[in-house]
Amino acid sequence: MKVGLILYCSLYKLFKIGLKSVINNNCRLKLTHHISLLIFILCPLFIYSQSKELWFSYINTSYGLSNNIITCIKQDKFGFMWIGTYDGLNRYDGYNNTIFKKILGDTSSLADNMIYTIYIDNKNKIWVGTLNGLCLYNSDQENFKTYLLDPGRYFLNSSNRVTGIGENSKKQLYVTVEMGSLFYYDPSNEKFIKKIMGMFIIMIQLNIITKRIQLRQLILYWKKEIQSGSVQLTG
Repeated sequence: MKVGLILYCSLYKLFKIGLKSVINNNCRLKLTHHISLLIFILCPLFIYSQSKELWFSYINTSYGLSNNIITCIKQDKFGFMWIGTYDGLNRYDGYNNTIFKKILGDTSSLADNMIYTIYIDNKNKIWVGTLNGLCLYNSDQENFKTYLLDPGRYFLNSSNRVTGIGENSKKQLYVTVEMGSLFYYDPSNEKFIKKIMGMFIIMIQLNIITKRIQLRQLILYWKKEIQSGSVQLTG
Protein backbone atom coordinates (compact mmCIF):
# COMPACT_ATOMS: atom_id res chain seq x y z
CA MET A 1 0.00 0.00 0.00
CA LYS A 2 2.80 2.39 0.93
CA VAL A 3 4.73 1.58 -2.25
CA GLY A 4 1.58 2.16 -4.30
CA LEU A 5 1.08 5.58 -2.70
CA ILE A 6 4.68 6.59 -3.41
CA LEU A 7 4.28 5.41 -7.00
CA TYR A 8 1.07 7.42 -7.41
CA CYS A 9 2.70 10.59 -5.99
CA SER A 10 5.71 10.18 -8.24
CA LEU A 11 3.52 9.75 -11.31
CA TYR A 12 1.50 12.82 -10.32
CA LYS A 13 4.67 14.91 -9.85
CA LEU A 14 6.00 13.62 -13.15
CA PHE A 15 2.81 14.70 -14.90
CA LYS A 16 2.95 18.17 -13.35
CA ILE A 17 6.61 18.68 -14.17
CA GLY A 18 6.04 17.35 -17.69
CA LEU A 19 3.25 19.86 -18.17
CA LYS A 20 5.39 22.76 -16.96
CA SER A 21 8.30 21.64 -19.13
CA VAL A 22 6.21 22.22 -22.19
CA ILE A 23 5.88 25.88 -21.12
CA ASN A 24 9.25 26.35 -19.53
CA ASN A 25 12.33 24.57 -20.83
CA ASN A 26 14.13 25.30 -17.58
CA CYS A 27 12.23 22.44 -15.96
CA ARG A 28 14.04 19.77 -17.99
CA LEU A 29 16.42 19.10 -15.11
CA LYS A 30 13.53 18.47 -12.71
CA LEU A 31 11.81 16.21 -15.26
CA THR A 32 14.96 14.14 -15.61
CA HIS A 33 15.22 13.91 -11.83
CA HIS A 34 11.66 12.61 -11.46
CA ILE A 35 12.06 10.12 -14.29
CA SER A 36 15.13 8.75 -12.49
CA LEU A 37 13.12 8.56 -9.27
CA LEU A 38 10.31 6.70 -11.03
CA ILE A 39 12.72 4.16 -12.53
CA PHE A 40 14.31 3.67 -9.10
CA ILE A 41 10.89 2.86 -7.61
CA LEU A 42 9.69 0.63 -10.46
CA CYS A 43 12.83 -1.52 -10.74
CA PRO A 44 12.36 -3.36 -7.40
CA LEU A 45 8.71 -3.98 -8.27
CA PHE A 46 9.69 -5.47 -11.64
CA ILE A 47 12.41 -7.62 -10.08
CA TYR A 48 10.00 -8.85 -7.42
CA SER A 49 7.44 -9.82 -10.06
CA GLN A 50 10.08 -11.86 -11.91
CA SER A 51 11.33 -13.73 -8.86
CA LYS A 52 8.35 -16.06 -8.49
CA GLU A 53 8.94 -19.42 -6.91
CA LEU A 54 9.37 -22.25 -9.41
CA TRP A 55 7.35 -25.43 -9.05
CA PHE A 56 8.25 -28.79 -10.54
CA SER A 57 6.03 -31.75 -11.26
CA TYR A 58 7.36 -35.23 -11.91
CA ILE A 59 6.28 -38.50 -13.45
CA ASN A 60 7.21 -42.01 -12.40
CA THR A 61 5.83 -45.51 -12.71
CA SER A 62 2.79 -44.44 -10.69
CA TYR A 63 1.97 -41.98 -13.49
CA GLY A 64 2.60 -44.41 -16.35
CA LEU A 65 6.38 -44.26 -16.84
CA SER A 66 7.81 -47.64 -17.83
CA ASN A 67 10.68 -47.48 -15.31
CA ASN A 68 12.00 -45.02 -12.74
CA ILE A 69 15.63 -45.29 -13.87
CA ILE A 70 16.00 -42.77 -16.70
CA THR A 71 19.02 -42.89 -19.00
CA CYS A 72 18.28 -40.16 -21.57
CA ILE A 73 15.73 -37.52 -22.59
CA LYS A 74 15.15 -35.76 -25.92
CA GLN A 75 12.44 -33.43 -27.25
CA ASP A 76 11.27 -33.75 -30.86
CA LYS A 77 9.97 -31.05 -33.22
CA PHE A 78 6.38 -31.65 -32.09
CA GLY A 79 7.25 -31.07 -28.45
CA PHE A 80 7.02 -34.71 -27.39
CA MET A 81 9.50 -35.76 -24.71
CA TRP A 82 11.23 -39.05 -25.47
CA ILE A 83 12.46 -40.74 -22.31
CA GLY A 84 14.78 -43.73 -22.32
CA THR A 85 14.80 -46.01 -19.29
CA TYR A 86 16.16 -49.35 -18.10
CA ASP A 87 12.89 -50.94 -19.19
CA GLY A 88 11.40 -49.34 -22.28
CA LEU A 89 11.08 -46.12 -24.27
CA ASN A 90 8.49 -43.50 -23.31
CA ARG A 91 6.85 -40.70 -25.30
CA TYR A 92 5.34 -38.06 -23.04
CA ASP A 93 3.04 -35.31 -24.37
CA GLY A 94 2.65 -33.42 -21.11
CA TYR A 95 -0.48 -35.31 -20.11
CA ASN A 96 -0.22 -38.91 -21.29
CA ASN A 97 2.61 -41.36 -21.68
CA THR A 98 3.04 -43.95 -24.45
CA ILE A 99 5.38 -46.89 -23.81
CA PHE A 100 7.37 -48.72 -26.48
CA LYS A 101 8.93 -52.09 -25.65
CA LYS A 102 10.44 -55.13 -27.28
CA ILE A 103 7.79 -57.66 -28.27
CA LEU A 104 9.02 -61.20 -28.81
CA GLY A 105 8.52 -62.27 -32.42
CA ASP A 106 7.79 -58.71 -33.61
CA THR A 107 10.73 -57.40 -35.63
CA SER A 108 9.12 -53.95 -35.87
CA SER A 109 9.29 -53.44 -32.09
CA LEU A 110 12.29 -52.20 -30.13
CA ALA A 111 15.48 -54.25 -30.35
CA ASP A 112 15.76 -54.24 -26.56
CA ASN A 113 14.07 -52.66 -23.56
CA MET A 114 17.31 -51.28 -22.15
CA ILE A 115 17.67 -47.80 -23.68
CA TYR A 116 21.09 -46.13 -23.63
CA THR A 117 20.76 -43.06 -25.84
CA ILE A 118 18.32 -41.12 -28.04
CA TYR A 119 19.33 -38.90 -30.94
CA ILE A 120 17.29 -36.70 -33.31
CA ASP A 121 19.14 -36.04 -36.57
CA ASN A 122 19.03 -33.08 -38.98
CA LYS A 123 16.00 -34.62 -40.73
CA ASN A 124 14.18 -34.99 -37.41
CA LYS A 125 14.52 -38.76 -37.48
CA ILE A 126 14.56 -40.36 -34.05
CA TRP A 127 17.31 -42.90 -33.41
CA VAL A 128 17.27 -45.05 -30.29
CA GLY A 129 20.38 -46.82 -29.03
CA THR A 130 19.64 -50.00 -27.08
CA LEU A 131 21.46 -52.84 -25.38
CA ASN A 132 21.32 -54.89 -28.56
CA GLY A 133 21.12 -52.67 -31.62
CA LEU A 134 20.08 -49.31 -33.03
CA CYS A 135 16.42 -48.51 -33.77
CA LEU A 136 14.94 -45.94 -36.16
CA TYR A 137 11.45 -44.74 -35.26
CA ASN A 138 8.75 -44.82 -37.96
CA SER A 139 6.22 -42.12 -37.05
CA ASP A 140 3.64 -43.27 -39.61
CA GLN A 141 3.45 -46.84 -38.33
CA GLU A 142 4.61 -46.05 -34.79
CA ASN A 143 7.13 -48.87 -34.92
CA PHE A 144 10.87 -49.31 -35.40
CA LYS A 145 13.45 -50.52 -37.87
CA THR A 146 16.36 -52.26 -36.15
CA TYR A 147 19.99 -52.12 -37.27
CA LEU A 148 22.39 -54.72 -35.92
CA LEU A 149 25.67 -52.87 -36.22
CA ASP A 150 27.82 -55.97 -35.93
CA PRO A 151 25.60 -58.94 -36.94
CA GLY A 152 28.53 -61.35 -36.89
CA ARG A 153 28.77 -60.83 -33.13
CA TYR A 154 25.08 -60.93 -32.37
CA PHE A 155 25.53 -62.98 -29.20
CA LEU A 156 28.18 -60.60 -27.86
CA ASN A 157 26.15 -57.75 -26.40
CA SER A 158 29.00 -55.26 -26.24
CA SER A 159 29.32 -55.42 -30.05
CA ASN A 160 25.82 -54.02 -30.59
CA ARG A 161 25.35 -52.05 -27.37
CA VAL A 162 25.01 -48.47 -28.59
CA THR A 163 26.83 -45.93 -26.44
CA GLY A 164 26.81 -42.82 -28.66
CA ILE A 165 25.05 -41.33 -31.70
CA GLY A 166 25.98 -38.12 -33.51
CA GLU A 167 26.54 -36.29 -36.78
CA ASN A 168 29.58 -34.56 -38.23
CA SER A 169 29.67 -31.20 -40.02
CA LYS A 170 28.57 -32.95 -43.23
CA LYS A 171 25.46 -34.33 -41.52
CA GLN A 172 26.77 -37.87 -41.70
CA LEU A 173 25.47 -40.09 -38.92
CA TYR A 174 27.94 -41.95 -36.71
CA VAL A 175 27.35 -44.56 -34.02
CA THR A 176 29.66 -46.04 -31.38
CA VAL A 177 29.25 -49.31 -29.53
CA GLU A 178 30.65 -50.49 -26.23
CA MET A 179 33.17 -52.80 -27.89
CA GLY A 180 34.89 -49.69 -29.26
CA SER A 181 33.86 -49.83 -32.92
CA LEU A 182 32.71 -46.81 -34.90
CA PHE A 183 30.04 -47.05 -37.63
CA TYR A 184 28.74 -44.53 -40.15
CA TYR A 185 25.38 -44.58 -41.93
CA ASP A 186 25.19 -45.08 -45.70
CA PRO A 187 21.76 -43.64 -46.67
CA SER A 188 21.95 -44.95 -50.26
CA ASN A 189 22.08 -48.54 -49.00
CA GLU A 190 20.33 -47.86 -45.70
CA LYS A 191 22.95 -49.64 -43.65
CA PHE A 192 25.79 -48.92 -41.26
CA ILE A 193 29.41 -49.50 -42.23
CA LYS A 194 32.21 -50.08 -39.76
CA LYS A 195 34.92 -47.44 -39.93
CA ILE A 196 38.43 -48.92 -39.96
CA MET A 197 40.33 -47.07 -37.27
CA GLY A 198 43.78 -48.65 -37.26
CA MET A 199 45.63 -51.64 -35.96
CA PHE A 200 45.26 -50.69 -32.29
CA ILE A 201 41.48 -51.15 -32.55
CA ILE A 202 42.00 -54.72 -33.75
CA MET A 203 44.29 -55.27 -30.78
CA ILE A 204 41.65 -53.85 -28.49
CA GLN A 205 38.95 -56.11 -29.87
CA LEU A 206 41.23 -59.10 -29.36
CA ASN A 207 41.70 -58.00 -25.74
CA ILE A 208 45.50 -57.95 -26.11
CA ILE A 209 45.81 -54.68 -24.20
CA THR A 210 44.14 -53.62 -21.00
CA LYS A 211 40.82 -51.81 -20.66
CA ARG A 212 42.54 -48.63 -19.51
CA ILE A 213 44.75 -48.45 -22.57
CA GLN A 214 41.74 -49.33 -24.73
CA LEU A 215 39.81 -46.34 -23.42
CA ARG A 216 42.82 -44.02 -23.75
CA GLN A 217 43.41 -45.01 -27.37
CA LEU A 218 39.75 -44.59 -28.27
CA ILE A 219 39.64 -41.13 -26.69
CA LEU A 220 42.74 -40.09 -28.63
CA TYR A 221 41.28 -41.35 -31.88
CA TRP A 222 37.89 -39.74 -31.37
CA LYS A 223 39.56 -36.47 -30.36
CA LYS A 224 41.51 -36.49 -33.63
CA GLU A 225 38.34 -37.28 -35.60
CA ILE A 226 36.39 -34.47 -33.91
CA GLN A 227 39.16 -31.91 -34.44
CA SER A 228 39.33 -32.83 -38.13
CA GLY A 229 35.56 -32.49 -38.44
CA SER A 230 35.04 -36.11 -39.43
CA VAL A 231 32.77 -36.91 -36.55
CA GLN A 232 31.01 -35.19 -33.67
CA LEU A 233 29.50 -37.46 -31.05
CA THR A 234 26.88 -36.77 -28.39
CA GLY A 235 25.74 -39.03 -25.67
